[in-house]
Amino acid sequence: GFALPVGNPDHRSGKVGAEKSQKNGKILTKLYKITADNELTFEKNGISALEYLDGSAIIAGIRLMCLDKWSKPGVFTPAAFPSDLYYNALKIEGVVIEESESEPL
Repeated sequence: GFALPVGNPDHRSGKVGAEKSQKNGKILTKLYKITADNELTFEKNGISALEYLDGSAIIAGIRLMCLDKWSKPGVFTPAAFPSDLYYNALKIEGVVIEESESEPL
């Protein structure tokens, strides 16, 4: 899932996510951070960074449905599917995602 920080003073919009993973038998938390410069995004696309990220998320999800990567009956959030598929689809749309690992949260 994503949480949106409120009141970014540096004109950046961002989303963060976390999930548990295992590496070499050790449980870790994998962290994902998406940020975009609001002013630059508006100059390039005529929309805010938040609107750009929201649109990219929708396109990434639709791409995965069309490729039968997301094909469960029902209504689900992206968290119901493997996150690597979703983050890779977002990267295809030009979204920059920083990844890191930490001790379990």
